[in-house]
Amino acid sequence: MVKTPDSFTSDLFGGLEQPVLHSENAPPLDLDAELTAAVKKAIRLSGYSRDQVVDRINLCLVDTGVKKVTKRMLNAWLAPSQDEKRIPAHIVPAICWATRSMLPMEALAGSLAHDLVDSRDQEALAYGELAIHKQRLERQLRQMGKKLST
Repeated sequence: MVKTPDSFTSDLFGGLEQPVLHSENAPPLDLDAELTAAVKKAIRLSGYSRDQVVDRINLCLVDTGVKKVTKRMLNAWLAPSQDEKRIPAHIVPAICWATRSMLPMEALAGSLAHDLVDSRDQEALAYGELAIHKQRLERQLRQMGKKLST
């Protein structure tokens, strides 16, 4: 069989996996180690002590009815020997704010092969899309100009 450019391209890209959210197969979501590592790194990079991080987490939990977090709880969530102690999902955004880091959320999004983007990233993407659109329009204008001049 001779490969035409189209068949070559479809074979080449046919091997790429579907986006995880659209796949029929469930992704492996044992991400305790990744989330724990991300939280530890966020705390380390924040410059705050664990006591300060706990205080900041609890600032987020005021008026939510959620039980206050203690340093002992945080340490248990982050200890490798405490497999049954997991970081509650509702605490992750508070940890992000407390450490001023999106690393924990990025670990969660990464488990589904996604990235987080902020407003600057969105603007850069929109700018790139507009630049591509502009190039296409300029190419069409040149082609139409050539047709009209002949």
